[in-house]
Amino acid sequence: MKRILVLITITLVAAVSALAAEGPGPRPREERGAELGRYLNLTAEQRSVWDAAHAEFAAAAEPLFQKERGIMEQVEASLKSKSDACGIGNNMLAAQAVRDQIHAAHETMTQKQTAVLTPEQKSKFEAFLAARGGPEDGIRMRHP
Repeated sequence: MKRILVLITITLVAAVSALAAEGPGPRPREERGAELGRYLNLTAEQRSVWDAAHAEFAAAAEPLFQKERGIMEQVEASLKSKSDACGIGNNMLAAQAVRDQIHAAHETMTQKQTAVLTPEQKSKFEAFLAARGGPEDGIRMRHP
């Protein structure tokens, strides 16, 4: 009887874990942007400026994300092989320089986007940034 109870408990735990792991998952980036646009009550013209600024950022940032990823792969390989510490440090500095470029591109995008907002929309946008940590905390995005 105890064996059956243990097997049922294990089965239930596994089933609940599998259901919890499936979850709704992250929403697509476009959906999150649409929600922010609705929250700010963007006009069609404003939305086109926002979308163009985002597309420009994505085009500029994609090669930078790839470059940073490549540098960090080199750092990881160097750490695993316990190679030259100066080389690792130089790669870390290079990766930070690339992150600085990504941050600058993000700032440019944000400036273009906020330039078309009304004062009320700017207040809402600033409240949104403050609620999620704001730009002064760094870019909080992970690129796939």
